Amino acid sequence: MSNIRYAVLIIGALSLLLGLSLGQIYFQHQRIEQLEFNRFRSSVNVPQAAPHTCHPRNRCTHDLSRFFDGHRESMERARVEAFRKRQREMTIQVDEVEKRLQKAIRRYNKEVELWESNHTWKSTKNGLYRFED
Repeated sequence: MSNIRYAVLIIGALSLLLGLSLGQIYFQHQRIEQLEFNRFRSSVNVPQAAPHTCHPRNRCTHDLSRFFDGHRESMERARVEAFRKRQREMTIQVDEVEKRLQKAIRRYNKEVELWESNHTWKSTKNGLYRFED
């Protein structure tokens, strides 16, 4: 009798652990869906749609499958176009920054040349250099 009692307790404990584990998995699944929704709701990077399979159990028609495929392709084209547009914008911004940097370097070099032409350098006894006005 005591062996049956222990077996029932062990089975009950394992059932409780299984239930807790399933609850944790369900909670994590909901949290992941919530995070994906919050992340991709306003983003250009729309997550890839799962491939639609036509399983007899789903009673999926050929037209519906074609509709989903066309919709997925149009979403992919829109995503790629948005990515390329953003890439072009970034390239233009980088080019503008490079031009401003080149102008600043040229101005700096002119200032250095002007300063050097107005000052004379002499060597001191210990080898250091100083300028005189």
